[in-house]
Amino acid sequence: MSKIHGRHRGYKELRHYVDMCTRSCHREVRYEGLENIPEDSAVLLSPNHCAALMDAMVILATPVKGGVICFGARSDIFRKPAVARILRWLRIVPLARERNGLSEVAKNFEVFDEIIECLGSHVPFCMFSEGTHRAMRGMLPIKKGIFRLARMAIEKTGQPVYIVPAGIDYEDFYQGQHRVTVRYGKPIDVGAEFAAGLASGLTEAETYRQLAYKLRSSNLALLGLDPEEEPLPDAETFSARDARRAR
Repeated sequence: MSKIHGRHRGYKELRHYVDMCTRSCHREVRYEGLENIPEDSAVLLSPNHCAALMDAMVILATPVKGGVICFGARSDIFRKPAVARILRWLRIVPLARERNGLSEVAKNFEVFDEIIECLGSHVPFCMFSEGTHRAMRGMLPIKKGIFRLARMAIEKTGQPVYIVPAGIDYEDFYQGQHRVTVRYGKPIDVGAEFAAGLASGLTEAETYRQLAYKLRSSNLALLGLDPEEEPLPDAETFSARDARRAR
């Protein structure tokens, strides 16, 4: 089985077509702050998640060194073997969420090993750290998974791991042919931030919360929102509300 960050036959040719289709869906796709994505480093991209598949498409089209970005997606879409093979060829791996149950979440650690190898090869990995999405400008609470993954990667590769916040800002969520801007913020050195938190007397849990607050604040700032004025909503509350609206 080929590695997600390795050479996939026909992938490059399909990417040109997919990126062209992504750009044709919008009047303009603009990227800002590309200089904030470290090159030749272990990088986790952490965008806000507000438009399902299109979020991944505009991130995928980011002109990064090497032209490859790997992704994590909800594990339930990998249930059919044929679909799972296609998704893997597209450089997407399954990541279970808490709502899937502990047994499914435990499988993430197997996937983490492959993601860490991807990071160690300096191929960016995109992870939607909210664990869900909603069609609104903003950022839901960030889960700990992205930070745990980063710490595991630091331990296994011996390299610094950076989380780069990304703000995906759509001019209109529901109509096509509008502008979308993807802004990349300053990278967060997870190892340095975690060490500083523990050195200051914070517990491990408090340090995770501090990192989550910093990442969410960075994402909101990239969307032009003030973190102090944005309420911290509960992801499950939004999921339940959206489910009721869909009935």
